[in-house]
Amino acid sequence: MASSLLLFLLSFLIFITTSKSTPATITIPLSAPSFTKLVVPSKDPWSALNHLATQSLSRSHHIKSPKTKFSTIKTPLFPRSYGGYSISLNFGTPPQTTTFVMDSGSSLVWFPCTSRYLCAECNFPDIKRTGIPTFLPKLSSSSKLIGCKNPRCSVFFGPEIQSKCHDCDSTAQNCTQTCPPYSIQYGSGSTAGLLLSETLDFPNQKTIPDFLVGLLHFIYQTARRDRRVRSEPRITPFTIGSQEILLLFSISRF
Repeated sequence: MASSLLLFLLSFLIFITTSKSTPATITIPLSAPSFTKLVVPSKDPWSALNHLATQSLSRSHHIKSPKTKFSTIKTPLFPRSYGGYSISLNFGTPPQTTTFVMDSGSSLVWFPCTSRYLCAECNFPDIKRTGIPTFLPKLSSSSKLIGCKNPRCSVFFGPEIQSKCHDCDSTAQNCTQTCPPYSIQYGSGSTAGLLLSETLDFPNQKTIPDFLVGLLHFIYQTARRDRRVRSEPRITPFTIGSQEILLLFSISRF
């Protein structure tokens, strides 16, 4: 009897402790994008930890005190029933308006492109697959595909860029080969497309040229946990990444 009472009291204390700490604590796992490779110069754990801490402090200082001063931009953010947020942005010249889902787990702004866009295993109860709006680069005079020699292409592919850009050797200065198609793996699926430089327009505020976006040609959904997102009207599977948010709005932390 005494042991049963003791077990009950311990369970009750654990329940109280857990219920009090859970609402005030949230853990968000952060991982490097699939196209980046973290290089640690030493195998010694203490040296590696010191190197990572130095990099983290340097990144924090850069975000809080950027060398380039950003002007203030205001744009509405809309809450959705599933707990997420959406934002409407204008890309291209003339601008084409697209609704994006805010996703801090993505490192690239991407949206469906042209009539050849393919969405596999995407079941949107309130949206016809053929009715999803797409961005049309041919209607924009500022659309430019990222080339193999563009530094942003090498950021995606790293040292493998030379093997993927067969028509561009290391000494070529005027190579016209387009950056190879990218592929990004998410927990709920994967996306693939081409990298594009485009103009981002905030009406009556600011125009940002040479903004990196992904022209999505293919998306594959594997998880069922996004069903609430799919049933939300006017919300389409476009995403704006956390890195672009930091650069665009000069946020000191996220």
